Amino acid sequence: MSAFRTRRRDASPRARNRAAMRRSTSGVRTGCALERRATLHEYLLRTHSSICSYAHMRMYSRSTGTLHVVPRIQPVADHVSIAGALRADDFRELKARGFQTIVDLRWNGEPTPFGLSPREERCRAAELGFTHFQIPVISTALDRPTVEAVHRTLAIAERPVLVHCASGRRAAVLVIMDLACTAGWTPTQCLERLDALGFDCAEMPRLREFLVRYLGTRRGESGSALGALDTRAGQRSPRPNRRTAGHV
Repeated sequence: MSAFRTRRRDASPRARNRAAMRRSTSGVRTGCALERRATLHEYLLRTHSSICSYAHMRMYSRSTGTLHVVPRIQPVADHVSIAGALRADDFRELKARGFQTIVDLRWNGEPTPFGLSPREERCRAAELGFTHFQIPVISTALDRPTVEAVHRTLAIAERPVLVHCASGRRAAVLVIMDLACTAGWTPTQCLERLDALGFDCAEMPRLREFLVRYLGTRRGESGSALGALDTRAGQRSPRPNRRTAGHV
């Protein structure tokens, strides 16, 4: 028993030295790991930004299984175009193409993994002399006053106008609704124009249902238009009742 205690006492300094050495080397390893982690995090952020930019230009339709190439700045009419979140270099293109007004449909604090935030966009637009409006639009809380606010803004805005949101969906729907109020389009015609722009209406059910109901109240076509759209979606998709993402 005494010999065991002696060995323990004799080994104790060496054990303490080894423990101290492990602690020192572990600190170095920890620092290297943190550095590698920071580098990896930065790489993932850059990769995520590039992926989002790629997805911003190419929208995949789950219902049809096709890939629609959507330009970053897409004309809808002679005086109005739509886009997703703007990057800093997009303002040079807007200036070169003669745009005068920018309408941002995002709300303050809305996640924007790619492109400028609403605050950064306002500052950039003011620096370059654009007229800038911000009308917060939430797809789950879209109502008539919001549509009328967009309609009034587009009526008084200096043209040409760019309307955009994070992905371009809200911008496309509200611009089509504004043009429909002027040209007298039916809900079915609006949905066909959205399809022609490369937006799959089956992928944004909240927006398409509001569009149909808002315009259908003037013509009494909301039920028939929704039925026709559901019929087309059922013919294109083997699983028309599949749940789709609600974020736009």
